[in-house]
Amino acid sequence: MTRTFEDPILTRIHGILRAEVDPDFHFLEPGPLPFVKPSKPASNLRVALLTTASLHLKGDVPFRALEEPLGDTSFRTIPFSAKPEDLDLDAPYVDRRHIPQDPEVALPLRTLESLHRDGSAGPPAPRHASVSGGIVRPYPGLAETSENLAAIFREDGVYCYGPNTGFDGCLGGSYHGSYRLTAEFPALPLLGGGYEVSVAFYDKDHVYAYAWDHRLYPFRVAADRRDHGVVLLHHRFSVSKLD
Repeated sequence: MTRTFEDPILTRIHGILRAEVDPDFHFLEPGPLPFVKPSKPASNLRVALLTTASLHLKGDVPFRALEEPLGDTSFRTIPFSAKPEDLDLDAPYVDRRHIPQDPEVALPLRTLESLHRDGSAGPPAPRHASVSGGIVRPYPGLAETSENLAAIFREDGVYCYGPNTGFDGCLGGSYHGSYRLTAEFPALPLLGGGYEVSVAFYDKDHVYAYAWDHRLYPFRVAADRRDHGVVLLHHRFSVSKLD
């Protein structure tokens, strides 16, 4: 029996999906939308976009939105440097009404860049994500996609290390006059890639920042070895036969 909704269009879609795609289909009713309040102002956070417009780069594996009757729950990543001509806007599952004329309506990368320039948002993440629309059965596929994307976004804005004079138990007391504070790192076992350094001076309770240079000192590490992650932990491998 077709369920009746307040919206007649939803009633029609619900009936078609149950008759032609999935007889057990039903719209999810998750209750209140989950929301996590950011721990910092938007201007201090790196921002990554997630679009449901089925966008991907030319040459990427296409979405199977038209072949999979229950929908394609996979994802594609799109670099922040991507231009409209880099996107496969001719894919048959991309909405042709507005997106080919102005991809910003679906993936506003340049708008995000503008917000960062005027101080309303933090720096754009180096990678953004796209999933396909028209998913009839989202789980468990979208749950796996969410976990994978969370790992990617964490990697793109990973917090490597935060040395603190308070944690180290040094430089206590009061200082009057002008001083130079030097932090020395005898070794810096970082893997190849780009990094950004922040420097801050807080009060003794770590609440008020007298000065905070957030990610203002970028540098790059060049490395020949192939590895994963951000830091090279000293290690060795060995093999022993089990009895």
